[in-house]
Amino acid sequence: MLRRAEHGFFYPKNSLLRYVVLQAGFVVLAFRIGGFAGWLLFAFPAFVAV
Repeated sequence: MLRRAEHGFFYPKNSLLRYVVLQAGFVVLAFRIGGFAGWLLFAFPAFVAV
């Protein structure tokens, strides 16, 4: 749909881009709050769910 509307991947309304940025933000937040253990507690359930 973005291609038909002549928008690129980095168009702000791209839902995939929003999801990727949101997940990256939560990974950084988990690492900042809990260090490696916090990151592991965030990443392991996400890996198992996929």
